[in-house]
Amino acid sequence: MVRHTRMVFQLAVPSVGLLLLAVAAALLTWSWHSNPLLVGLATDADWAVAVLFFAAVGMGVWNLYRWHRWEMGATLDCECGGLLGNERAGRWGFYRQCLACDKNVARRHYDPQ
Repeated sequence: MVRHTRMVFQLAVPSVGLLLLAVAAALLTWSWHSNPLLVGLATDADWAVAVLFFAAVGMGVWNLYRWHRWEMGATLDCECGGLLGNERAGRWGFYRQCLACDKNVARRHYDPQ
């Protein structure tokens, strides 16, 4: 069960990190509206915070969708049963990395053709 916990952790860390970055940016730029020198940057900073927040939420929803599809058995699996990540080009062809055991799986082992 430790591998699957690690897999869920790897799916959640990027979106949680981006969300923490959005909160930090919001706290940093919160007082800029009252400063006359930074009023012009405040509106741009508000847009940047909003973009960071919605990117974090979108990434979290996408990873939750990927995890749900894996739970239902509708995705590509590794031999260990873990979810395979995005396809990458490697030295010996295309492959995907397992999020549970970090094994590289060649395309010929998961390609449905």
